[in-house]
Amino acid sequence: MQYFADDKLIDGVDITVGEMMDLSLFKYALVYQQGGDTLLHSSGSGMIYTVLYSAVPVFAILIMLAALRKRPLLTLLCDLLMGGAIWIINWDFADRGIMPDNDRLWAIAYYLYYPLAVIIAICAIWMFIEKRKIKKGV
Repeated sequence: MQYFADDKLIDGVDITVGEMMDLSLFKYALVYQQGGDTLLHSSGSGMIYTVLYSAVPVFAILIMLAALRKRPLLTLLCDLLMGGAIWIINWDFADRGIMPDNDRLWAIAYYLYYPLAVIIAICAIWMFIEKRKIKKGV
């Protein structure tokens, strides 16, 4: 594999063989966005994967903004959507046998996704309860 590290594996995709060994979720989405026709024989399927893999950081940003604006229900909704996107991505990776294997292992983020989603949900519920207490004047 070291001999081909600088070669492009897929035509039309700006990622080399060496970079394919350690892909971030962003680069993985980029592979499907650029090479959907080649990999999946459909540009539509490539765009679906691109949107799915891009949903996690987008929902994370929306969660942060909703929490800063003190919007507990929006925070909880975005958290549930992010958790769902993470679940679908994990299911897809396991279903297609992408991860883990001898060459690739899950990083620490994989093990933190679900606990962080639960912690965010708990905080959103707590924020909702506190806002209700303040409204009632307790």
